[in-house]
Amino acid sequence: MAGGVWFLLSVSVPAHAGSPSSEVAYFFAQTWTRQITPVVTIIPPEITVIPTGFEVELGKETGLVLTMGVFANGEAMLEYRTGAGWAVWPTPIEVVNGQGALTWAPLQTEVYRVFFGSTPTGRTYSDEFRIEVFRLVDRVMPVAMKYVGVPYRLGGKTPGAFDCSGFTKWVYAEVGVVLPDGADAQALVGTVVTAAEARPGDLLAWPGHIAIYAGDGMRIDANRPGSTVQVRPIFGRPVYIQVLP
Repeated sequence: MAGGVWFLLSVSVPAHAGSPSSEVAYFFAQTWTRQITPVVTIIPPEITVIPTGFEVELGKETGLVLTMGVFANGEAMLEYRTGAGWAVWPTPIEVVNGQGALTWAPLQTEVYRVFFGSTPTGRTYSDEFRIEVFRLVDRVMPVAMKYVGVPYRLGGKTPGAFDCSGFTKWVYAEVGVVLPDGADAQALVGTVVTAAEARPGDLLAWPGHIAIYAGDGMRIDANRPGSTVQVRPIFGRPVYIQVLP
C-alpha cells in the first residue's frame, strides 16, 4: 500500500474442548464459537542510502542520496562511528516525500549510517557504509614503485625510458597533477618545507636534478645514464618541496 503503513494480521480461531479435530468438521460444525484476535506489527520504513563514491580526497566533498520506503517528511541524520560509539554529523538531511540528499567533506576515513526518527526507540537506520579519505601525496609512491627498473635516457619521458624530470612528471600525471618539463622548472612548483615536514611522495630538488622523496632518508629517481629507476639514499642537501595537499 504505497505511502501507508503495512500491517501483518494474525487470526486465531480456537475450538471448544471436545470439538472434532478434522478440518472438514471445522467448516461445518455449527456449535463452535469463533474468536478473532488481530496482532498488528508495524514495519519501519526502509532507508536506502547511495553514496556518491566510497573514497574521497581529503578536503573535497562527497555526498549521498537517501530514499525511504514511505513518503516521509522531516529530517534524517548522518552518523559516523567513533571509538566511543556513534556521533552525529551536525548538518541534517532534509527529507521531502521520502527523498533527501547531503554533501559534506569528511576529515578522515569513517563508517557511516543514516537514521530517521526523533526518538531513539522510534528510529529507522540505513545499512552502514564506509568512505575512505585519502591524500593525493599518498598515491605517489605506489605509482612510482611500478617503474623500478626502467632505464635512464636523457630526454626520456615515457615508461620505455626516463630521465629525472620525465620520471617525476609521468608519476605525478598518474595522480592527476601536471608538472612542467625540466628539473629546474619543477623545483619552482609547490612549497618548500623542512626535511622533518616532508612526506613520501613529495619532491626533492638539487641543481639540475629532481627526485621523489621515498621516506626514511631515501629517494626514488631516474638518476644517470647507465642506471635504472631505483630507490636509493638521499645525497647532499636537497630542497624538499610539497606540491600535493
